[in-house]
Amino acid sequence: MKPLISNTRALSLVELLTTLAVIAVVTAIAIPNIANLSNSADTAKNRQNAQYIVSVASAVRAAGYTNAWIDEDALIDDLTTGITYRNMTFSISPLSADEIAGAKGYFQVLDGQAFYESTTP
Repeated sequence: MKPLISNTRALSLVELLTTLAVIAVVTAIAIPNIANLSNSADTAKNRQNAQYIVSVASAVRAAGYTNAWIDEDALIDDLTTGITYRNMTFSISPLSADEIAGAKGYFQVLDGQAFYESTTP
């Protein structure tokens, strides 16, 4: 006849609670770090978009284009639709409204020219 009680070892309640506590601590540490990674990625994307816009605007100026932009919106509108000057077309790929709003925090238009600002808005 087989014994009713098995000799296999199972986890005790203390071991199970300790494992759950360790998982909870690791989770509490990891979640804020993941949120910071997302914020860092958004900031980098906004800076890159601003650099892209200012770079194309600078290329237009270097080609001899002299029309002055009155503000950031006018610059983005011109570059989104494309500026043709001396048989060259200067344009930026379409950006979403959120991407444009984020990029505007890192560049400005002064005296008709675009300037990149690397400081956080």
